[in-house]
Amino acid sequence: MVKRILADIHMTGPVADLVRAMQAVSWVEFWNELKLALFAFEDVNLTATSTDEEIWHKCQEEQLVLITNNRNLDSPDSLTALSAVIGL
Repeated sequence: MVKRILADIHMTGPVADLVRAMQAVSWVEFWNELKLALFAFEDVNLTATSTDEEIWHKCQEEQLVLITNNRNLDSPDSLTALSAVIGL
C-alpha cells in the first residue's frame, strides 16, 4: 500500500525539501521501499480556503497523512477543536 503524504498549504516548501532529501541517492531505496507519495492540496481537490474540517475529512477518506504546522484552535471548526470533539 502506498503511504500518501499531504503537505498543508503552508508547508509545501519544507515538505518538498524533505521529499527531495528522501529521494536522494542515500535515501531513495528507503523512500521506494515505503512506497511513499507526496500530494498537494490541488491533487486531492482541496484549496487554500478549505476548512480544517474539510481537510481532516479528505485525509480520512483518502488515507492521507497531513504534515502541518498551523492547525490551531482559532475557530470552532479548527483541527484542534475537531480532534477534541472526535476524541483524537
